[in-house]
Amino acid sequence: MRRVDGVDAWFLGDAKIADVGMTSQVGWPEAFPSHPLTYEQMHPASSDAKARLAYMDEVGCWAAVLYPNIGGFGGQAFLKLGDSELMLACVRAYNDFQLDWIACDSRRFVPIMAMPFWDVPAMVKEIHRCAVRGFKGILFTAAPQDYGLPFYKVALT
Repeated sequence: MRRVDGVDAWFLGDAKIADVGMTSQVGWPEAFPSHPLTYEQMHPASSDAKARLAYMDEVGCWAAVLYPNIGGFGGQAFLKLGDSELMLACVRAYNDFQLDWIACDSRRFVPIMAMPFWDVPAMVKEIHRCAVRGFKGILFTAAPQDYGLPFYKVALT
């Protein structure tokens, strides 16, 4: 959505997640944290998969790992929705969209799935659902305790 000040931003309901250009630095001539303010200022490779492939060819990159960052690097922005069914639906929609987006060449794009880390049974289901569809990894918060959730314990065998 374009704000009154002319900056395009991602929103979940009324909550701003980030300016769209914060995740679209490719080709931007200024150093971070400066970023494109509108979609028109962003490089086409930021939002178009075929343009991304052309840019990758131009810079000599064969593959790209695509991790979910619009929902927050670990998916925590979905918590702002406050509705567990809607939060899960957003995670699933993001994961489904990612597969649609890479369909032009799924060999060169490595999809990493978003996770509903706030619901362990739902997270396990989403891992299974996405793994069989070709996802190569998962991304979720490293600190669930920061969101009022228990620490995750990992048993190494």
